[in-house]
Amino acid sequence: MGTLLSISLLSSLVLALCYITYKCFLASEKYARFNRFVLLSVYLVAFAIPVWWIMRPSGHFQSLVATVEAEVIIQESAVVDDIANQSDWMDILLAVYILGAVIVAVHTVVVTVRLMQIVRSGEHMQFPNYTLILIDDVDISPFSWRKYIIMSRQDYREFGSLVLAHEIKHLEARHWMDLYIAQLVTVLQWYNPAAWLMREELKTVHEYQADDAVITSGVKIYDYQILLIKKAVGARFPSLANSLNHSQLKKRVNMMYKKSSSKWSRLRSLALVPAVVVAAAVFSIPAVASMINEVSETDFFWIGYKVSEKAPDDHAIRIVGYKAGEKTPDAPVIYINGKRSTKEEMDALPPSKIKSIKVDKENNKIDILLSEADEVSEKASDDHSIRIVGYKAGEKTPDAPVIYINGKRSTKEEMDALPPSKIKSIKVDKENNKIDILLSEADED
Repeated sequence: MGTLLSISLLSSLVLALCYITYKCFLASEKYARFNRFVLLSVYLVAFAIPVWWIMRPSGHFQSLVATVEAEVIIQESAVVDDIANQSDWMDILLAVYILGAVIVAVHTVVVTVRLMQIVRSGEHMQFPNYTLILIDDVDISPFSWRKYIIMSRQDYREFGSLVLAHEIKHLEARHWMDLYIAQLVTVLQWYNPAAWLMREELKTVHEYQADDAVITSGVKIYDYQILLIKKAVGARFPSLANSLNHSQLKKRVNMMYKKSSSKWSRLRSLALVPAVVVAAAVFSIPAVASMINEVSETDFFWIGYKVSEKAPDDHAIRIVGYKAGEKTPDAPVIYINGKRSTKEEMDALPPSKIKSIKVDKENNKIDILLSEADEVSEKASDDHSIRIVGYKAGEKTPDAPVIYINGKRSTKEEMDALPPSKIKSIKVDKENNKIDILLSEADED
């Protein structure tokens, strides 16, 4: 879900820039068919580029790794608070986005159901390429939707031929499909004004096409304009249906008298290319890329080398892109207190025992330093042996420390046999790789 939101945010930027460019260079030109193609292409580009940007193998997943600080000093409470605050913020953002999308989607369903009810309630007149629905409600302005043309019986008697010429063009051009695409975009980008304005711009282009079809059929412009003025009021379905009483009446009337634009004017559409380039450049800004990265990972999958605390019942450290049990060429080498360790051993470390973590991206390794209090620790009360972190019982390794008990070199087994009550002090000498254990005076012998 986070990835969907990040795609929505990026595509909204492309859509906004392209919409502004379209309004400045193309909206006033009289070539409705070409403008319709441009608007639909903008929808395609607005989503195709962000999807490619996020999903590409060398995309922001890798580039954002470079923005992570080289060294992370861990304070348990600070880490937990930072992650909790970040998680809360992202959860709220995602919840608001989903809520808005659901509301717009529900409204779309409600409008669709309402249209279906109107279709079922009217008288059906079947024609080869469409179905005419006659209704009794004069307050509903004529409109077309899918394969249906809906109008009141009164409108059919008074303006039947003009209305049919207009609405048939909508059906032949399949304008209703454009509106469903535009509505889907408004669901995904309900927060973006450009998404709503683009839908209205697309509907305006549809009306230009339908108006032109009526005028070129031989109808007098004046008679047709009188019809539009008379039907300027009445209920309409702006989201999914092409209504005869579209709100941009003044623009439609002006466009009828305007001469067709030259073919060279279509070169203005090339202005959209810089708009797309600018949007792509914004994607590359580190602050924007970082924000989009965080949004895309709201499912708690973190990109790059990040240290986080899992749920209370799982105190593992998680490195993004490095799953437990998975060995990949780019997996970092992990060292705990200077000893090469595995991802599983790192997962077993509770954050409270970690003093610092150093991420060396150049050499692709992570150095974890434990707090001094935890370098030598006591096992549970039912196991009275001394445990050295990174030194398992019964394991002999080249870097195993040399053990001295009261100045006498001893073995790991002898050290394990010592009850904690007899131990006066333990000194760990990492430089010389040895451990000095001093027993209480009563037990020196």
